[in-house]
Amino acid sequence: MDINRTTVYQKINYILIVVLTFFIPVYKKIVPLIVALLLLNWLIQGDFKNKISKIVKNRFFAILFISLYLIYLIGLCYAKNLYGTADCKGGLFDIQVKLSLFVLPLILFTISDNIFKKEKINTILSSYILGCIVGSLICLGNAIYNFCKTNSYDYFYYTYLSVLHHPSYFAMFLAFAICIILFWMIEKYNYLSIIKKIILGLIVTYFIVFIMMLSSKAGIISLIAIFIIEILYLIIQKKKYFTAALSFLYIFLFLFIAIKILPRSTIRLISARNAIENKEDIKKNSSESTADRILIWKSSIEIIKDNFLFGVGTGNVKDVLIEKYKEKQLSEPFNKRLNAHSQYLQTFIAVGITGFLILILNLIIPAIYAFKRKNILYLFFIGIISINFLVESMLEVQDGVIFYAFFNSFLLLFTKKDFE
Repeated sequence: MDINRTTVYQKINYILIVVLTFFIPVYKKIVPLIVALLLLNWLIQGDFKNKISKIVKNRFFAILFISLYLIYLIGLCYAKNLYGTADCKGGLFDIQVKLSLFVLPLILFTISDNIFKKEKINTILSSYILGCIVGSLICLGNAIYNFCKTNSYDYFYYTYLSVLHHPSYFAMFLAFAICIILFWMIEKYNYLSIIKKIILGLIVTYFIVFIMMLSSKAGIISLIAIFIIEILYLIIQKKKYFTAALSFLYIFLFLFIAIKILPRSTIRLISARNAIENKEDIKKNSSESTADRILIWKSSIEIIKDNFLFGVGTGNVKDVLIEKYKEKQLSEPFNKRLNAHSQYLQTFIAVGITGFLILILNLIIPAIYAFKRKNILYLFFIGIISINFLVESMLEVQDGVIFYAFFNSFLLLFTKKDFE
């Protein structure tokens, strides 16, 4: 292929990736279009012989990542609801939503190595952080506008605040932005000016406050997990005991102050704790989110027991869950047509034990690889994803699918290129 043409395709890929990372936290409707443009550019570029050789070179992780989509594709073979009903989208729609699990690893594993030069990686990650700042400011501006109209503080919390995404997803996006900044501060601390350190510290503080205002339980737990991973990494890998102690003191004092200043953010955590402690006494018509989840998880486990090997098929999960809610007289989950609210359970119900194990391996193997290569950013990412998969079916909507599919492959390749 002509060198000039190749350079043009590479630049288009790079620009599209930078734009994609910016818009993931800002405007979800445009994100699938950007992925489609990436795929189109990949197809027009051709040079498939070279692309195949790159996939062969990275075949272990390429097969691992893509197998998650392929198992759902196999699940279509025994799915009863292919085209959807009035209540539930069908298997074909589910496969369409999850398509990025196949497309993004395919593109990133065959893309030019120039994308993974440090300056370009930093630009891509910076674009994502900028997107998080812009997205949060849009939400904050909307909250201030509505507060001026109504004088209600509700607009600064939870779904009233998070107008771009569900609060759990937006909290996850911001948590990962914090991870990127912590990664920079750990790995490049001696090369950063005092002004840059102050700016990065202020951005981290701002994101933490915003996550507290979002009142996402998974988001707050992710924050705690992030700082635990950071502290352990500083102690075990970097031997920076004083920095680890300062990090512990910072997060402890900050969360304590945040809880006192933003008491509404802790109400949902207290309700969740009460629901867990009294899980045997939860009423079937409960409207508390954690109580609902516990009831849903119990129903999901019952379905898994009856469909352990192969699951119920791709696209059939919600149909089966709704029937179970009706049978058990769970009014809130039934009326809201809720999914399993856990990706682990959702995948197990859909495609059985094989799909569940593939999902688990897609988390454990990259985590081990990142630990061995001492890439804390990838460890952060796997930690955040693993926590959010516990309480949300994040691969059932494109918000979660594209975020996971892109950064999982991108960080894996970044780890390979940067540390080999």
